[in-house]
Amino acid sequence: MKSKYKIFYLVSVILVIIISIYPVYRGITTLISHFQNGYIKVENYPKYIIPYAPICFSIIIITIFMPLFFKIIKKHTLLIISILGILLFLALEIGFEQIKVLEGYTQTTIPLESWQLSLCVQTPQVLETIKEPIYAQNNPAYKMHFYIISIIIILAVIQVIYGYSKMLKESNFDKKVPLMAQLISMVIFIGLCVLACFTAFYRTGDINVSSISAILMGTFFIAFGVTFGIYLGCIFYKKSRILSVVFPTIISILTTTIMYIGELIIMGGKLFKLGKGILFKPLLNTPFAFIDIVIILSSGVITYLIIRKLNKVKVIL
Repeated sequence: MKSKYKIFYLVSVILVIIISIYPVYRGITTLISHFQNGYIKVENYPKYIIPYAPICFSIIIITIFMPLFFKIIKKHTLLIISILGILLFLALEIGFEQIKVLEGYTQTTIPLESWQLSLCVQTPQVLETIKEPIYAQNNPAYKMHFYIISIIIILAVIQVIYGYSKMLKESNFDKKVPLMAQLISMVIFIGLCVLACFTAFYRTGDINVSSISAILMGTFFIAFGVTFGIYLGCIFYKKSRILSVVFPTIISILTTTIMYIGELIIMGGKLFKLGKGILFKPLLNTPFAFIDIVIILSSGVITYLIIRKLNKVKVIL
């Protein structure tokens, strides 16, 4: 079994590096430009370098040193490496945010985080239309929005790698099924994050979005909550019903709600309208439509059904 663990370790390191090639490469080129010139030119700015370069760097480091962590940390290994992963991310993220972007028209520099925010608020189609970026001031809600997404990705990836490593080292396959569920939800969520980066879910700058955009946005919100819910369900697997099922379900709903609140603040108190009709009209004096409530609750329902099923499934080797 030790040989299987070694193979898994090598495969994990290789896969993490391969998947991270683009953000890591662009992160390195950005740092080189920063140290050489004190800024990076707008035409060379790699889109969404933050938060994805810091995410990848932190995950790679934790993965590479996973055997060392197993050796020197006897108790609460997952907790400690998860904290280390988050701290690494925050340190790298804050460092990248200090980099300046040189705007070609005015030859002035703005913080990288402000440039990133302008790309987030103004969709690619709008930027292409006006031919010149609109700069947005630093928004704490925007930063927290991306920090939460980043931290959940880091926690999920570290848990999957740690979980499979521990399973192979100890020949204990009790968590095989929940780890597989965590892996699937993680892949779906990260895939949606990547799609959002390159397409902005096909939003055009209008608050009324197309059907495909509405479906993708709704799926993203649900996957966000479900991923964190399953993460907790995996940690408390086979514990009491409150810890293993109810708690992750509630947190899943809260996670999706927090994402909605973040979007609400970023967009100045409005939400994208996902369609036409009574289901999509704001309820009472709130910005939330009935469909938004359905999406929020759906994350909890899906989490509940998955985790409830996982806690009843017998492990088959």
